[in-house]
Amino acid sequence: MEITLEAIDELRDRVDVTYEEACNYLKAARGDVVEAILLFERDRGKSDRSPEEEIVDRGRDMLDRVRKAVEEGMRKKLVVRREERTVAELPLAAGLVGAIVAPKLAVLGAVAALVTRSTVDIEDREDTPRI
Repeated sequence: MEITLEAIDELRDRVDVTYEEACNYLKAARGDVVEAILLFERDRGKSDRSPEEEIVDRGRDMLDRVRKAVEEGMRKKLVVRREERTVAELPLAAGLVGAIVAPKLAVLGAVAALVTRSTVDIEDREDTPRI
């Protein structure tokens, strides 16, 4: 299984790959250029869609996942209790956004909850808003 420079150049002439990718495909194909081309096509997938369409589809998928995560976060609530008394209650999504925006305050709040022997629970909300 010797990978020659000629085989790498031949693969690069036929498909759009770097030298490193060509070498890797040839190694996987045990030096067979045709098999390396087949592996490349299998990996890259022949798509009739343009790169712009791919980007738009990926963007839509990401927005769908974010929307579902926000909906799930709005269905749940973060409840802080101390000695059976509710100290704070807020949507889980708001708590997560707060932790992202002000992580130091989130850590400080977690330490305060530990020191005061409070409990932090995540519960379903009864009054779930629709998005």
